[in-house]
Amino acid sequence: MRLVLVCEILMHIPNSWFLDNPELNWTPPRNLLDFIAKARSDGKALVYIGFGSITVPNPKLVTERLIRAVLKSMLL
Repeated sequence: MRLVLVCEILMHIPNSWFLDNPELNWTPPRNLLDFIAKARSDGKALVYIGFGSITVPNPKLVTERLIRAVLKSMLL
């Protein structure tokens, strides 16, 4: 388990991943930077919910629960 500081927010990452050929000179596209800047100026939280290659027996139920959780947390 690792804890990582990303954009002044402490994140919990349950496992690690490795890039075989990292792009060390990569920069995010302008539209992504603009999106992040607008969210910050509007006081909105930036949230990423990812699953990697996970499969679940009932994806509709998982999606509904995630939407309920995000709405309940008032992140949207």
